[in-house]
Amino acid sequence: MTTENTNNRRSNRHSGQSPKKLPYFLWIAFLSCLLIIVSGGTYVVYGKIQEQQLQEKLDEETTNLVAEIEQEQEKNGVVSEKKERNNDNIKEILYIPKEEKELPYENTEEQLTHLMKQERKKLKHPKQAIVVGCVEKQKRTDHLATYALNVETYDWESNEQTFKKENERTEKSIYINTDTGEEITSKALIGSKANLLAIQQVIQQKLLDDAEKPQDILDAVLDLPRIKFENATYTPEHLEIALPKNKTGVDKLTLDYSDVQSFIQTDLVDPSQLSEETTALDPNKKYVSLTFDDGPGGDTTPRLLQLLAEKDVKATFFMLGQMAEEFPQIVKDVHEQGHEIASHSYSHPQLNAIPKDKLKEQVRLTDKAIYNAAGILPRTLRPPYGAISPESAEVIGKPIIQWDIDSYDWDSKNTQAVIDRVNQTAFEGGIILMHDIHPTTIDAVGTVIDNLRAQGYEFVTTSQLLEQKEKPLYQYFGQTDAREI
Repeated sequence: MTTENTNNRRSNRHSGQSPKKLPYFLWIAFLSCLLIIVSGGTYVVYGKIQEQQLQEKLDEETTNLVAEIEQEQEKNGVVSEKKERNNDNIKEILYIPKEEKELPYENTEEQLTHLMKQERKKLKHPKQAIVVGCVEKQKRTDHLATYALNVETYDWESNEQTFKKENERTEKSIYINTDTGEEITSKALIGSKANLLAIQQVIQQKLLDDAEKPQDILDAVLDLPRIKFENATYTPEHLEIALPKNKTGVDKLTLDYSDVQSFIQTDLVDPSQLSEETTALDPNKKYVSLTFDDGPGGDTTPRLLQLLAEKDVKATFFMLGQMAEEFPQIVKDVHEQGHEIASHSYSHPQLNAIPKDKLKEQVRLTDKAIYNAAGILPRTLRPPYGAISPESAEVIGKPIIQWDIDSYDWDSKNTQAVIDRVNQTAFEGGIILMHDIHPTTIDAVGTVIDNLRAQGYEFVTTSQLLEQKEKPLYQYFGQTDAREI
């Protein structure tokens, strides 16, 4: 082997040496990039999975909520056709009544669509929401149903992974008498002018009861213009009254149905707003009512009150306004001892024979005198001599209480004659007429009470006898004898 070949082989061995290693920092950079790429891909995949899971949860909750809405709608009394659409990822569900002509609305779909559009604008997360519109019917009683345009919005709560009712809007509630299919109005509820006048009495007493200083508005209350049907607005829960222009400082008030339930059609209101009947008398018992006219007498009425207290009897006192002014403390005593106070005019004229303005004055002066003494307005009136006419009854505006058992104490002025007369003529449900200004009458009352009790009678006031259902434009002669004037 030549020297040249040997050198070539050595040269070749030197030229085949291993390449130099990469610097350490390059390896770190390479691995970091690789990790980022892998992690990023994993994150993207995980994000896609999570997004899919969230969408599946959203779809599931949407399906469940729609099913619940559908179940509720099936319970609704309005047969409807469902229209469903997605609008910018907001699901809109509209229930359109099939028989619109049977409803108290026109252009129902247009009205509901308008309301739904307004409610959409209030949503917090408008890309994930459900809006539902329908006509809702609610049966309140056997004779009362409520119709309303109803829109509900449900917003997606991402933290809780569920829909939450965001708002419920009810518009144009209309109350329908299911017997007639007609809208219930205040006139349908109240029914008659007699009932309207009775409600006027309730309003006047309420104004005084609610006033901080009732004496300051007493004259204005007594002069309060009479309400009309259009002054009253019906709802199932209460009656809203817009008062005619007056000087009481009150332009509107709300009446509880429990305060006027004797003067309305009670099956057209929410039963929970009525009071339990506590005025009904026991049908197995016999009742009579003692009434006393023309007082109070300065000496005789206090004697009578003591006697009634001893016998545990409540009576009704038909007072003259001029006598109430003269003896206000006695008036107050009558009231505080649980007896009923009523009006007998101011000065005992024949009310159906005097001018209208004089008649008004007779009623007003008596009301004022009794209120000043006892803090109440008398609800009923007995006309002197029993004289009444349709025209005078309307001016008076109070129930008229007559009688069907006359003691003739005013004629005989004899104690035994009074006792015998009442004992012979008394009957169940009767209203007994006497006068607490005659000493001979007061002397007779104790025996009258004892005799009637021995016959099984119990004593009540006239309002109790009539179960507090007496109303203006009617006159009442006894428990079962009511006559329109």
